[in-house]
Amino acid sequence: MNAIKKTIPYILLTAIIGAGVGAQELLKTNEQIIPITGTPSQTLIVDSPSETPTYAGCAFMWAYHDLPEESKKIEEAIKEIDPSATAFAQAYGEDCVYGDGTSSFGAMETDFYFIFETDLTNEDELGRLMIQSMKVLTAFPPGIVPGSQVGQATFTFKQGVQEINVFVDIKMYNELPLELSNKAVFQKFKTP
Repeated sequence: MNAIKKTIPYILLTAIIGAGVGAQELLKTNEQIIPITGTPSQTLIVDSPSETPTYAGCAFMWAYHDLPEESKKIEEAIKEIDPSATAFAQAYGEDCVYGDGTSSFGAMETDFYFIFETDLTNEDELGRLMIQSMKVLTAFPPGIVPGSQVGQATFTFKQGVQEINVFVDIKMYNELPLELSNKAVFQKFKTP
């Protein structure tokens, strides 16, 4: 009984693959299936001089698209916190790439990126920069920026050639208790 349970997935996989291969072979031929009227159970296969039909759909690929207008606004706001800081935004979603090379983009969320030159040993300051930056993001919710869901914020703190990267899920950040200290916010999201 146990052996049968183990072989069932392989049997199903073989059947699915076989059906897919059969369908591919049918599409590769120059034959056209024409139903015969009056007798729906019969079909006639006729050679067709036309080309093999091509797939008119698209292939989906994960993609990022720059958001220059939003990036400019975010960077202006961040420079009020730290004049040497930089910031930008990108929409994250899927490119639908068609056979002719054209594509269309569907945004799922907007992700934000902040870069600060600062003392990497001062976790209180790193947390303060994160909290101030997250306050800026309240002006850029889904609907104002592309995508229907909230994205993430990536903080890059640099000191010379050293850097610390912190990834913040915006939804998770918004659920934090308000009484957390700057240092506690930084420690919550830093990667060990």
